[in-house]
Amino acid sequence: MEAKGGNKKHNKKLLVLIFSILVIESILLFSFFPKRFDIIRFYRKKRLELLRHANRKYREFNLVTISDKLNWLAIHDVSQLKGNCSDKILLHQYAKKKIGKDICNKILKIYDNVNQIKVEELPEKFVLKANHGSQYNIIVENKTNFDFSAAKKTLSKWLNTDFGNITAEFHYLLIKKKIFAEEYIGANLKNYKFLCYHGVPKYVYVSIIENHRKYRNFYDMNWNFLKFECLSEPHPTYKYPKPKYFELMKEYAKKLSSEFKFVRVDLYELEKEVRLGELTFIPMNSGFFCKNKKDEIEIGKDIII
Repeated sequence: MEAKGGNKKHNKKLLVLIFSILVIESILLFSFFPKRFDIIRFYRKKRLELLRHANRKYREFNLVTISDKLNWLAIHDVSQLKGNCSDKILLHQYAKKKIGKDICNKILKIYDNVNQIKVEELPEKFVLKANHGSQYNIIVENKTNFDFSAAKKTLSKWLNTDFGNITAEFHYLLIKKKIFAEEYIGANLKNYKFLCYHGVPKYVYVSIIENHRKYRNFYDMNWNFLKFECLSEPHPTYKYPKPKYFELMKEYAKKLSSEFKFVRVDLYELEKEVRLGELTFIPMNSGFFCKNKKDEIEIGKDIII
């Protein structure tokens, strides 16, 4: 009986000690790093609001699926490096540092506002983009018939939009917003999206559009087809051919993902080379859903937090 009472006293002292450490840690964090403390609290509140609006749950203390882990990263793993790599302009510098050359599409011009754009200085075909968000692209295949006045309105709207606040992907807020013109490299390009974990590419998926319906086929790093039904179902019959430069793509994906716990590396295969499209840190804004929850756990298990 005495031993039992002694254990209770010991456990009580241990709990008091742990509680005291947590209190002291919080006081120190708030005292010496108040901005960081407020930013993390802001991140978490904003993302939870987003999830509630989408009728989604976030199991912060039971992180097993890829969606839950991406939500954790969105709140707790925001850095200037992620902001720079999400910046479609600064990404060129990172690619050159990691690969040894710039493998992004060539930038023709960079603008601070729409009034700086002079269409006559651009080639017949080009792409206008904003550097601070997703799907901020205007493809121009015929400059002669290009409605520039309508494009200016769209581009101005993008420049006045804080993409990171809308999506609660806060690394986008670390980007200085600009517009740029990029070379046109063609339509219907083959886009390979590599899921990389702590510098190791493990899965790649490609999208197939048929009869206005999108399919996604997943493969491992030996180009074996995987029966994941994530984001959309796989194509029932079509097996995507292994890309010509698959080994080179894997090498690029490994180098480009080496700084991050998780990142999706989007690569294009052209006739004679591989191009980098973008680095995506929170794919589908963390809504990486699969028909089978086991697949969500499998795809997320290699993200070590």
